[in-house]
Amino acid sequence: MNRSDESATAPLGLGFILACAMLFIGGQALGEQPVLANEKLLDVVAKANRGNRNELRAMLHAFKRPGAVQVSKDALPELVRVLKEDDAELQLLAAHGLYALKSPQTKDALVQFLGKKDFRKLEKRAHAGEISERSYESQLRASSLAVMTLGEIGDKSVIPLLQSLRGFKDLKFEWGGGPVEQALAKLGSEGLNTLYSIGPDADDEKINKAS
Repeated sequence: MNRSDESATAPLGLGFILACAMLFIGGQALGEQPVLANEKLLDVVAKANRGNRNELRAMLHAFKRPGAVQVSKDALPELVRVLKEDDAELQLLAAHGLYALKSPQTKDALVQFLGKKDFRKLEKRAHAGEISERSYESQLRASSLAVMTLGEIGDKSVIPLLQSLRGFKDLKFEWGGGPVEQALAKLGSEGLNTLYSIGPDADDEKINKAS
């Protein structure tokens, strides 16, 4: 069980509330967005790895509102590195940051991240209680954001990868809708052809034939 699992069921306490307050002091309170720059990211990750997850969860909470957090370009290399962490909540933070930046430089890292995910195995582990609900949901949300980022980047070479993910129904975009379908639609006519040829309820065999 990783560090994100250990406190998965802990109630939101005073530390989390204070972290949320500190995140927005000088930010939204003054009509400005809170900023996730490299220095801030390093600090949040370091604290999370020491067991203090209040600022991490405050930042994840802020990201739930579209456009609420401004992500600095200087954080890009560290976001890519954090995406490779085993910690599900840190992966989710990185995925939020990369979605905000939508940089073509991150395509390979996102493809590698999704390629390593075995969603059916992950689902079985969650149902068996081997990983916490928080960890499971964080991994699904991070993966959904990664899919949407690939759609925004617009490189059609990722279409086969996205095809392979259509059979897993638990992937959902942060603000509603199916991320794979949205990403394929953003990739233009080739992506749309994939949607039409496979259909929304395709099984694994049909998806594999189309890939």
